[in-house]
Amino acid sequence: MYLCLSKIRPPKIHDLKKLYALCRPYVPNIDRISLVCNDLNQYSIQPRYPEKLDVSEQDVAEALRQAKKVLEFINPLFTKKEKL
Repeated sequence: MYLCLSKIRPPKIHDLKKLYALCRPYVPNIDRISLVCNDLNQYSIQPRYPEKLDVSEQDVAEALRQAKKVLEFINPLFTKKEKL
C-alpha cells in the first residue's frame, strides 16, 4: 500500500523479500525490518499449500511478534504520507 501511495504500482506477489526490496528506495530506515521481513517470508508461501504445513505454536507466536514489529514500523509511515 505504501508503494501505491508513492504512485508506484506494486506487483501482485506475497514475497516479502521482493516487496521489501521495492520499498527500500522510498522508505527511510526500512533496514530496521529487513530481518523480520526475511523471517516472515516463509509464512507467505507455506500456508497456501496446507498439505505441507509444518508450523508449531511457537512458530506462530514468533511470527505474530515479528508481524507486530512490522506494523509498528509501517503505521507511522502512512500517517506521514497522508499529511503530504
